Amino acid sequence: LVTYLVLCHNKMLSTAKYNFHDYFIILIIASTIIGTAQIGLISHAFVVGLLCLPFTLLEIVSSFQKGKMQPIILFMVIWILYTLISITWAPKHEHLLREIWILLWNIIIFIGLYHASKKANTASQSFLMGWRVLICLTLCIAAWEIATDSHLAGIGDFNENSEITTADGGSEHRIFAAVTYKNLNSYVTLLCMALP
Repeated sequence: LVTYLVLCHNKMLSTAKYNFHDYFIILIIASTIIGTAQIGLISHAFVVGLLCLPFTLLEIVSSFQKGKMQPIILFMVIWILYTLISITWAPKHEHLLREIWILLWNIIIFIGLYHASKKANTASQSFLMGWRVLICLTLCIAAWEIATDSHLAGIGDFNENSEITTADGGSEHRIFAAVTYKNLNSYVTLLCMALP
């Protein structure tokens, strides 16, 4: 895996000439390694969203100057409206405002990446490189978690995930890796998204 990544990286460096926007895309995607760690309302989405905010504002201003809302902006506005409407049937309201806060920052990140991809020299290669860096970083942490059977402190409550019930009614200790994503399922989802 490491050899493949090095070869791909060398090929990309020889064929691609990155500019600021290419490096920005790589940074944003690779920064997902932070996962779900947060302090109050300050999370990965908030910090990265602040970095993407100027690009998002440029995209919105450009849309108004053209006199026609771009489909990406329209899609995000509809997404926000749907989220606000979904408040009416949400079962647990104590976490709802926090989730809407994170969603708004994720939308800003999405539009910022869209803007950067239009300005990048090799946007598709930059996205691939960002995913490669992210997966390499997470695999290092995952290997450590599996080898030591310990998890990053303060990221999540892993005690409930480490004991599973067997078919005969007993319990069994399960070794797994969740990296910085609070649980095994979230990390597996990340790996499945990275696979293509």
